[in-house]
Amino acid sequence: MMESLTQWAIPEWDLAQTIGMMAFIIGASAFLHSDGRRFRLHLMLFFIAMLWVMGMPQLEHYYEILTIFGPSVATYALFKMQGVGMRLLVMFNSFCWDQLAEP
Repeated sequence: MMESLTQWAIPEWDLAQTIGMMAFIIGASAFLHSDGRRFRLHLMLFFIAMLWVMGMPQLEHYYEILTIFGPSVATYALFKMQGVGMRLLVMFNSFCWDQLAEP
């Protein structure tokens, strides 16, 4: 009896449900934050940390670090920069990916 109750009470989450819960948590924390700048900083750091945490185990060669470093710079640019500076950093991200495409 206890096994069936445990299985019913704790559902098995798949990727889509996990992403949905993370979006809900981020939305709820945005509602509760009184300082929008601090929330944006925390959100930026969260996305950059997730890039590194999920990307590092996938690396097979040293030069593939560019696929993590480039998006980290672009994330910083989208949250903190404006105008030409932001566009240059996003372009740098594109160059990081382009270098891996060369034979």
